[in-house]
Amino acid sequence: MKSIYILTGDLGYGGAPKILAYIANYFSENKYITKFINYGSNEPFYPLNRNIDILNIDFQCKEVNKLNFIKQAKQLRDLLVREKPDVILVFENYAKFLSIAATFFLPTKVVLAERKDPYQFSFKKKIYMTTLHALAAGNVFQTEGAKKYFPKFINNNSIVIPNFIDLEIHSKIPLVNRRKEIAFVARFENLQKRPDIMIEAFKKVLMKHPDFTLIFYGDGDGKEEIQKLVKKYRMEHNVKFAGIVDNVMEKLRLSRLFVLTSEFEGIPNALIEAMACGLPVVSTDCSPGGAELLIEHETNGLLVPVNDIDSVAQAIIFVLDNPFLAESYGLKAQETTTYYRPDKILPMWEKYIGKVVSKS
Repeated sequence: MKSIYILTGDLGYGGAPKILAYIANYFSENKYITKFINYGSNEPFYPLNRNIDILNIDFQCKEVNKLNFIKQAKQLRDLLVREKPDVILVFENYAKFLSIAATFFLPTKVVLAERKDPYQFSFKKKIYMTTLHALAAGNVFQTEGAKKYFPKFINNNSIVIPNFIDLEIHSKIPLVNRRKEIAFVARFENLQKRPDIMIEAFKKVLMKHPDFTLIFYGDGDGKEEIQKLVKKYRMEHNVKFAGIVDNVMEKLRLSRLFVLTSEFEGIPNALIEAMACGLPVVSTDCSPGGAELLIEHETNGLLVPVNDIDSVAQAIIFVLDNPFLAESYGLKAQETTTYYRPDKILPMWEKYIGKVVSKS
């Protein structure tokens, strides 16, 4: 029986851990021995099948330096020698370094998944990441734009697999039955997600639609900064912070509109979820092309330039002012996401991993 191990430092809440949980469950149900190698401290937020083991590596020192890295890579290598997995799947950058270092001269294959926007890499990081992807047995990208960032010899050993969403339990609620709420779903990683742009745009929206509420779903270190901005503009009555919820799609179904203001993204899970609920969506045309892949402008949503407060505000107002068009956007958004069902995307992972494992 083939085996796939997933190396991660994060089993908690978020887009990447959620995708990893789905992948792990799928492989465990398809005759793969499936295990997580966890070097983080959190427990699984998303449900895992009972036959999926979690192997915890206790890294004594979290500070990243050469000595600790060597120790951690040795710990991982010792585990791999003992367990003998066929393949390791890795999403996070630090884990990519560890996996490549630990598997030199071992039969275990490494598959690296690039989840971030490579066009944000510094020159130094570009060299590092190109080297890692070149040394991997396989590479998975979310968009063609991300894949094309890397040299041709890496492209030839790569595949594009988009994110997916479970659509089966999420029927569309008619617009008239929804609350006057605008949903924003993201961790407060303020340099990437740009919730400050959302606040600035929403301030303009309130001038025409003062009865609407903006709800932030998620948490993170940058939350306090955004809360201060809300207080500065005296918008406490119209902006709510719901935190992390385990039924976010049920919340989204009751909203009038979903907005994404990121500077860069892969394929945003939250955007797919909102479209799957039949929401009209407004999104920045963020690099490296995930939002553009999902949204056909003025057909199933609206795309606006990155870092453009006025464009975000105008798009939101347009959707709120045109409920029949908003209903049409939502219906077509839901149709779009049928391509991103797990039963269509997960077999792509299995086929590609099987191909990597079978390489001599």
